[in-house]
Amino acid sequence: MGNVQEDGGFGLVDLEREIENEDNLIKQIQSKIAEVNPDVIFVEKDATRKMLDECIEANRTVVTNTSKKMLMMIARCTKTIICPNSNLLSKEFKIGECQEFKIE
Repeated sequence: MGNVQEDGGFGLVDLEREIENEDNLIKQIQSKIAEVNPDVIFVEKDATRKMLDECIEANRTVVTNTSKKMLMMIARCTKTIICPNSNLLSKEFKIGECQEFKIE
């Protein structure tokens, strides 16, 4: 796996730099999530192991691989909106509420 260079060859990917970039991105996203302070986070696809570990450490539950239809139902029932991008998270983001959460 590598980047194509101008001469048509392959360059090596700097794994340390890629890992550092991922760590920085996770820290930024976690900081934004902390501002909103949800108990449960629903994710349409998957989340990295590092992100899941950070959420567990912060006492947040993450539900991954949630269908778009289910996300829309949860948003409607909790009176919130679906956040399509972590860049939209801020202190002003309105999170939903529910008194009881049951998984079947």
